[in-house]
Amino acid sequence: MKKTVFIIAAFLVLGGLTFAQTAEETVEAEDRYELEKTKTVVTDYDRAKIAELSGTDESEVEKSAAVRIEYSPLYDEARVYYDCMYAAYDRGQAMNATIACIQDFQREQNYLSYKYIGADRERYYKTERGARMAQYISYIKFSR
Repeated sequence: MKKTVFIIAAFLVLGGLTFAQTAEETVEAEDRYELEKTKTVVTDYDRAKIAELSGTDESEVEKSAAVRIEYSPLYDEARVYYDCMYAAYDRGQAMNATIACIQDFQREQNYLSYKYIGADRERYYKTERGARMAQYISYIKFSR
């Protein structure tokens, strides 16, 4: 009986030594998790890319138009920002450009579908140079 207990205890100790992580490995794993948790990937689309994705001529897209997608891979969520000059802002064009960029991003990241988390918003602001800008914002949740 004593031999059996000793052999089991020896196997447990050897197994523990074999599969144990050092304190450094544990800290590294926790740091990697924190980086992944807070990681945000930014993708920018310029005027030419927006025109290509929308299937329109580049002259029809506002010169100052730009789309930025801030994507959080851990949560499969993205914030989509469409920016252009306030004087040339058209909500319909902003929606079409945003949808085209979202669909392109969806194909790149191998997602099957997406849905809107909340209502789209509009924001108006001035740049540091005094130019008046309009911003169209969408919140998206992707699913595989």
